[in-house]
Amino acid sequence: MKLTQITKLTLASLLMTMSLQAAGKKPEFNIHELINLPHPLQAILKNEINIKKLGLTQAQVDALNTKMLAVYPPAIQGMMYKASALEEQIKIEVLKNNKTPNELKDKIDTLEQIKRDVTTKHIESLNVMATILSPKQYQQGLKLFAKMKAKKMYTKLKKQFERK
Repeated sequence: MKLTQITKLTLASLLMTMSLQAAGKKPEFNIHELINLPHPLQAILKNEINIKKLGLTQAQVDALNTKMLAVYPPAIQGMMYKASALEEQIKIEVLKNNKTPNELKDKIDTLEQIKRDVTTKHIESLNVMATILSPKQYQQGLKLFAKMKAKKMYTKLKKQFERK
């Protein structure tokens, strides 16, 4: 039985997570998508200041809320919970029952499919966002997200160093 490249990557990601947990470290993710894509909606709708920075109209804000916020997070989060539960099952099978990749093939394939579905939905959501915003607003939204993410990482690192 031949493992696909994506299955191998999925298993490698799973093993990396398990090694972090075995070392007493908590990974900063619950589950990875296949492609690490930005989540600019978080930054855009975070506060009125960002909405004003981008020059969004009320119609754009309403469209982001109805076509994006009400649709994609619930769909994606449901899939992420399923994937997370499946990852936990696989971890138990590997760590407690010494299962091999071949014995876990069906579960790994299911996990891979869920991650593909999450990635597809995420790409769809970014495409919808690009139709709601102007090209300039979309690029500015991506920059706002990058700044927000960098600030979160800085704060997290700062807290880690303060504890030591």
